[in-house]
Amino acid sequence: MLTIAGAVWFYSAQKRESERNEVRVAVDALQNAPASAVPYALKDLQRLNRSIVLEELERRFGEKSAPNPEEDTKASRVRRLRLAQALADHGRADVDYLIASIAAADDSECSNLG
Repeated sequence: MLTIAGAVWFYSAQKRESERNEVRVAVDALQNAPASAVPYALKDLQRLNRSIVLEELERRFGEKSAPNPEEDTKASRVRRLRLAQALADHGRADVDYLIASIAAADDSECSNLG
């Protein structure tokens, strides 16, 4: 009986790690996606384990606690914007951040704001 319980625990741990890896890959894809592909990347995240997705999004979004001018590049701002968009898509919008991002965003990021 102990062997079966161990096997079930091992399987569950492996499955959870596999889900975490899948989420990491999907969030990487989202962060590197051009503006036109963001809706598809968001849809891809919706099919994954919601709690793991939120955990990963919040961890990455929260990593920028102290701005470093050397790291504050256009690419890093876009990558962080993607995280904010995904959090909003999951009901955790940082409205102030999203509004503040409009002024600095490329035209391709705001094509629906006319």
